[in-house]
Amino acid sequence: MVPGITGQNPSPEDQRKHVIPLYKAGVQKLAFWDTNSINQTSLTWNNISKLGHLAELYEWERSGCPDMVPSQQVVTRLGDYNMVARERLSLMTEFTPIEPEN
Repeated sequence: MVPGITGQNPSPEDQRKHVIPLYKAGVQKLAFWDTNSINQTSLTWNNISKLGHLAELYEWERSGCPDMVPSQQVVTRLGDYNMVARERLSLMTEFTPIEPEN
């Protein structure tokens, strides 16, 4: 049997609410394919990778199924490289693609 988690962009919360009963019913593993068609944001992509973390899923359920909040951290420096200055520069310049030589 292969149940589907489909619909119009199911939220991470809806995905979790769908798989928790499957685990409780005895499902041992989940497999996902063609996830690009249902996952349009980084939050849902990140959630798919965590749907096998049972302890985390059960803790989320015990805590009342709170909304998923994306965890992001802006990188401003990478070693000695200033990423902020690079971003400002890219916003000030036009991007011109390089055509491949034949």
